[in-house]
Amino acid sequence: MKRIIYTLMTFSLIVGFWGCGGSGGGEDEPEPIPGEKVVKVECVLKSGVSSLDDTGLKGIISHVRLYVFDQAGKLQESFKYNSVDGIEKLELNKGNYTIVFVGNVLEDANIAGDVVGTALSDMKIQLTKKEGAANFTPLGDVLFAKSSLAVGDDDTSVELTAKRTLATTKMQVTDYSGKIAEVGILVPNVGTTLAFGETEWKNPGTVFVTMTKGGNIRGFSRAEEENHYSATMNIVVLDEGTSTGASNNIECNIIARDDTREIVLTQALTLDVKTKPDMQVVTNMEVNESDVGDGQLESAVNKVETTDETGNTEVLPDDKIDIKKNDVNVNVLPGPMQARFS
Repeated sequence: MKRIIYTLMTFSLIVGFWGCGGSGGGEDEPEPIPGEKVVKVECVLKSGVSSLDDTGLKGIISHVRLYVFDQAGKLQESFKYNSVDGIEKLELNKGNYTIVFVGNVLEDANIAGDVVGTALSDMKIQLTKKEGAANFTPLGDVLFAKSSLAVGDDDTSVELTAKRTLATTKMQVTDYSGKIAEVGILVPNVGTTLAFGETEWKNPGTVFVTMTKGGNIRGFSRAEEENHYSATMNIVVLDEGTSTGASNNIECNIIARDDTREIVLTQALTLDVKTKPDMQVVTNMEVNESDVGDGQLESAVNKVETTDETGNTEVLPDDKIDIKKNDVNVNVLPGPMQARFS
């Protein structure tokens, strides 16, 4: 009898011990550990560029960034790849996500907020300034895509339709005077930030590029290759009174100097063109000595062509082109040309 009582008491103690253990006295079991990767997700890139199919899109993308945001809109992971073909499958546990694709942004400094936990609304693509530079450096052909994703128990995929975010502006200058050694272009009111949560570039600033010397320019056979200058800028020009490109002109301030670094030409070229993503503006100019014989240089526009997102090309009429001496103040330094508005 004593043995039976002892056995019952021991059993009661054991049951009582279990009841007061790590479960918290009847509380729910803890949730699975966040970050446990259980499902593979394939990222399928689709073309949102009207002139390119999905295969053609891959050909214009040299660098890929992928961002994974959780259900709360916080950055969970980010990845970088050197090509579209290099993109690996994501590994995610069940839940709701937002996947963001950014194409052709190579430098980390051009992405603001790339830190785990950053809200999607606080991340953005941004122009930056080179060390010691007065103005921003434009980016290349930036593409962007964003898609929602619900992950369940099975492997799945997410489609990302990438679209261009900037207009392409090409400037081609041929120097028939033989006096130019360097040409720069300064463009004001250019959008400098694109927030992940928005669709338009904002925060106007000024960009500056030095034109590349050499190479053939179609339609200019009179000059040697060394007298050709060209530059390509991917930009969206914002109207001074608004944050969008709904009403704007492209103003290209052209600054040239000779081999002694003296400024020999400053011109302001204004084009009555509204910049839109996936459009192109190509301007052909030439520089000659003045007919007066005073040694001064003059520039003239030969042709401006615009190509819209459907591939339709038109020649911009003369009444939408204005060229005159500008009011740009150029800070001439021993190193690279710097320019700013006075």
